[in-house]
Amino acid sequence: MRRFLFVLLAISTGCDPEPIETSNPDTTYYRDVRPVLDTYCSRCHTEEGAAPMDLTDPDIAVSLAEVMLGQIDAGTMPPPVSDPECHEYLNSERMQITTEDRDIIARWIELGSPLGDIATLTTVPKLFMQLEEPDLEVRIPKPYTPAFEDTSNPGNEYRCFAIDHGQTEDFYITGLAPVIDNSEMVHHVVIAKVDKSEISEEYQKEEGWSCINGEGPSQISGMVAGWAPGMVPVQFEEGTGMKVSPDDRLIIQMHYYAYGPDAAVDTDQSGYEFTTASSVDTEILMYPFGPTSFRIPAGDDSYSKSSSFTMPSGIQAKAYGSFPHMHNLGAGYHLTIQKSDGTNQCILKSDRWSFENQLTYMFPEPIALEAGDTIKFECTWNNSKSNASRPLEEPVDTRYGERTDEEMCFAFTFLSIGG
Repeated sequence: MRRFLFVLLAISTGCDPEPIETSNPDTTYYRDVRPVLDTYCSRCHTEEGAAPMDLTDPDIAVSLAEVMLGQIDAGTMPPPVSDPECHEYLNSERMQITTEDRDIIARWIELGSPLGDIATLTTVPKLFMQLEEPDLEVRIPKPYTPAFEDTSNPGNEYRCFAIDHGQTEDFYITGLAPVIDNSEMVHHVVIAKVDKSEISEEYQKEEGWSCINGEGPSQISGMVAGWAPGMVPVQFEEGTGMKVSPDDRLIIQMHYYAYGPDAAVDTDQSGYEFTTASSVDTEILMYPFGPTSFRIPAGDDSYSKSSSFTMPSGIQAKAYGSFPHMHNLGAGYHLTIQKSDGTNQCILKSDRWSFENQLTYMFPEPIALEAGDTIKFECTWNNSKSNASRPLEEPVDTRYGERTDEEMCFAFTFLSIGG
């Protein structure tokens, strides 16, 4: 749907793909605009990216110039993210475009979108979308072709696979990133670790199992990471990592999406790659903060629900990053820490949730959690007709669940626990 809307916008503008060159323009594609696009758009809009339209191609950038500016002004591109004024996170300076950089694109359009001289191009460092030196990779055991058999959820399939990581000793994940085989169909990937004793024989087959309704071993308590288009790899700070034992199996949940008569259905063999260590100084866990019992009333355009957890006496912790997650009705979220002295610390906040741009926000420095501190995560949903992303024509009461037409409210947070 996102790709269709983007193309439709491009067609509707009637943009002339031929730039109008002026003599000695003060703003050109190569010298001024391309660095802006490389800064804010390169994690998605490149030849290898998950989104359509390679904006490093000058012809495409010129043809979409008006569309780009319109989406910037509408606040849809770059897509919504956590507000860095709440709390800084890695690469936050590249997630929201500044007014100055927006005005560069506007001025370029005024001049007729001149290309300029490629020799004036300034290189902007890339955001790495894969790990530089992974030493372990797990994939779906064999190519899988989604059947999309659930008529109540057309074009969606959740498929889970239990995979043997092949390691005979304890090891620690120090970095991780998905390996997406078929980017046309893969909507999101979740990976969790589950002890093999909890996985019955019916869930050990190479072809996996349908888990659109949460069938199979529970993955919430053992979740390792989640990925959606636009997310960059997670790299833990030196000396920290997530423990995996030889008896653990890695369960990969694939969400495939191919809706409509022209949707391409093909095989996929995605997976995850890791950097690992045999030992670390500090073990990291993933803790799912958030409520699991709620009912979002039909027609309510601003329904909120929260969940809190207070650090017990004698326990200290550090938070390294967090992955907020909701579904289509999501409108905003707020992760806070109420300190034992009564002050509040904002950790993550957004009033404009995007199901198409779910990120793991890693903090430049770990956030200390002391005994008596209360961690609170609140989600707000729009369950009215005004929510353009809702999958149904008429609003219905919506409850907690894993399906896209149900809802979630989690801040999957990387923590280390100390005494």
